Amino acid sequence: MPVVSVIIPTCNRPESLKVAIKSVLVQTFGDLELIVVNDCGENDLGALISGMNDNRIKYLAHETNRGPSAARNTGIKAARGKYIACLDDDDIYYPGHLQTLVDFLETSEYKIAYADTFRTLQVLEKGACVTKRKDLFSFDYDPDRILIDNLMPPVCLLYEKSILEETGLFDESIRFGEDWDFCIRMSLKYPFGHVREVTSEYRWRLDGSNATSSGQMGFVEARERIYKKYESVAAGRPGILEMQRKTLKSERRQAEKGNWAKKEKLKVYVIKIIGLRGLDILYRLKLKLLG
Repeated sequence: MPVVSVIIPTCNRPESLKVAIKSVLVQTFGDLELIVVNDCGENDLGALISGMNDNRIKYLAHETNRGPSAARNTGIKAARGKYIACLDDDDIYYPGHLQTLVDFLETSEYKIAYADTFRTLQVLEKGACVTKRKDLFSFDYDPDRILIDNLMPPVCLLYEKSILEETGLFDESIRFGEDWDFCIRMSLKYPFGHVREVTSEYRWRLDGSNATSSGQMGFVEARERIYKKYESVAAGRPGILEMQRKTLKSERRQAEKGNWAKKEKLKVYVIKIIGLRGLDILYRLKLKLLG
């Protein structure tokens, strides 16, 4: 039985998928299985998978498009490993990613761990995605703040499969923010261990070609649904409620004006000046002042 099961949901991105798969197969921690779930994409990935020539890969396919949550759940149900990791088909692991997180979990009392990642800005040039900058994405675990914002992309996480009996799988009714919802449910049961080491890349674009940069209003509506879903948890904590209200108002205004890309570029500029750690400190101070 493998120690780690890595699940990659995919749909119509064979080129980026190939890169993601290779980043798993070159891991220094080799006791793994890789489950690729094709969510009814147009491409027949059989040849791509067989061309990898690695018997650790298992290929599954949906007959209808059911969304990323369902694709991850299909992989989780088929997984045999003690630990689960989900990798989006446009992100990548660095070679030591799994080794770092497995070592941490095996030598601590945590059942969930996450490492830092580079948020990598890419633009499309002459048909190819070109990396323009990398910014450190690193936030300490905070059970209050996770009710306001997503603190860690799926690429960062590794967790014991056994905890899913308590937390449940991904919510298949959610198309945007499903990973955030999943993390909130885990945080209500277990603390997260934070490994301050960059072990992956979380890729985003301003051209709308990946989920991070498309469906602006969809993300706003997802944020509103998640706030509503966990309002009983945030009740009695005015600082959280006020930050939720302000965040939702700002996000909705930006989406309605079509200024999402401009806002992201401004955020990149601010991060360049004070760093993500500085942004994190300002955020915590604001939350504290609000109650």
